[in-house]
Amino acid sequence: MSLQKLKWSRVGLYGRKTEVEQLGNVLEKVTSGGSRTLVLIDGASGTGKTALAEQLKEPIKRAQGFLVLGKFDLQQMREPFSGIKVAMDQLCGYILALKEELRSGTGCHHLVTLSENIIKELGKENILLLSNLVPSLLQVGAMGPQETQQNKQQETPAPVGGSETLDQLNFAFRTLVKSWIGDIENTSLMIVGCFRSNEAHKDLDEMTQDIEVFSLERNSEILKIHLGDLDQESAQAFIADVLNMDPDRIQSLSDIVYHKTGGKIFYLIHFIQSLATAGLLSFQFWIGNVVDLMKQKLQSNSAAILPKAACLGARFGFDAICIVINNQESATPILDSSGEVINTATQVRQALQECLDERFLEACPGDVFAFPHDKVQEAALALLGEKALPEIRFAIGDLLLTHLGGNELGNLIFPVANLMSEKAREMPIGNLKRKEIAKLHVRAGSMAMNYAAFEAATKYFETAMELLPEDHWSTDFELSLTLFTSAAETQCCIGNFSKMKGYCQQVLNEPKSPASTQTHIYGLLATAAFTEENYNKAIDFCFLIV
Repeated sequence: MSLQKLKWSRVGLYGRKTEVEQLGNVLEKVTSGGSRTLVLIDGASGTGKTALAEQLKEPIKRAQGFLVLGKFDLQQMREPFSGIKVAMDQLCGYILALKEELRSGTGCHHLVTLSENIIKELGKENILLLSNLVPSLLQVGAMGPQETQQNKQQETPAPVGGSETLDQLNFAFRTLVKSWIGDIENTSLMIVGCFRSNEAHKDLDEMTQDIEVFSLERNSEILKIHLGDLDQESAQAFIADVLNMDPDRIQSLSDIVYHKTGGKIFYLIHFIQSLATAGLLSFQFWIGNVVDLMKQKLQSNSAAILPKAACLGARFGFDAICIVINNQESATPILDSSGEVINTATQVRQALQECLDERFLEACPGDVFAFPHDKVQEAALALLGEKALPEIRFAIGDLLLTHLGGNELGNLIFPVANLMSEKAREMPIGNLKRKEIAKLHVRAGSMAMNYAAFEAATKYFETAMELLPEDHWSTDFELSLTLFTSAAETQCCIGNFSKMKGYCQQVLNEPKSPASTQTHIYGLLATAAFTEENYNKAIDFCFLIV
């Protein structure tokens, strides 16, 4: 049986009837009664958490709303608001698609209401600022008179509803989630957060407890859903539908598949795909786990592009992967399906298309590609080898930095800094490349500050401090001044006054620190003193400012 003959169109969601009903009930309350609800879905890798959340798509569409999904990238945890960026890109894509429909005279949509609400809530100045993170936001905020007039001739639309799903909540910042819940003006809000319970972040329990208490204090409801593995009956129903066979006829097959995969739907899917691809219905093909399975499939020529792409994150742009593939020196060049070395943009696109056909990748708007699941990305990274991975990550980051230049990186500055940080720590102190990477982290921290992603900014600044030599104040005064002043400001913003005071003191100890910088530092110290209710000291700092 070939891969094309498998009846994927028959496949639905198995063994999750109760959970789907729970989500439907929450959505009904949100759309009809103005409820504010946080849904937390947890489960092991491959149990179908995202697939469950996506069951909201059709009912939300019927309610004239949008379901947007964002994912906090496992490989790029520091990138500010990475999950929000993905979700907002989707929302802007929906709105721009409606805009095209209005131009062609088809459909009857509430485009003006959406765009006007965005402009009203954010303001044009904030839209301009946020467009650095979500470029398509500028197009959403710029509606022409034609669209406005067309909508005025239509009936008044129903209120626009919305739901946001955030995958891999483990890697999100609790302050970000709490800021949505704390927005009491938003009376109709549904947030669905998915996270792995078997790979919990060390602060996950504390974070979820904190969010739960915060939600209850603000009269928000919480629904917690735990997804376990499929039972054997549901797994058998899945296999029967995919193979288009009577369940009784595939009983023995189902028993072995269930035993091998543990009832995890992600593993079930890829196991059946692997059998079809190999032209087998034999269990000798099974090699223990999906990562090893994917590693075997990734040995194909075009799929060899994926390990390098995986270093860029769960999502990557076409331009970035072209730079990496077409400019990287390698003893084992990447070949296309005809055996030719891939070294042109056309060949890269053809290789990516083959990866799309094999379901290794998914296409996203804006010439962006995404891995369909963390396990696929992890399998691609595993192919590089654990020992070689830091060196390869560094080489890719260095290639992008060299090719684009520090000032032309844009939002690529975050993945590039992340790619280079680990190897940079091993470089000799005083090494010029190490200093260049320190400067890169200062720029990344400053950009994160501009996005108000203060926790991410602190990490970039702390890495920059690690990379500078001990005598950095004498060898790199301007860089050190910018670094420690900015670091003090971010620590003040997150309420870590102990670290803030240490950074402030270093700036004040330098005789060459300009008066304007000292004034700013005293302002931070005064703010901290007021917050700590040490009013006399706060007044003293204010006098120093004057």
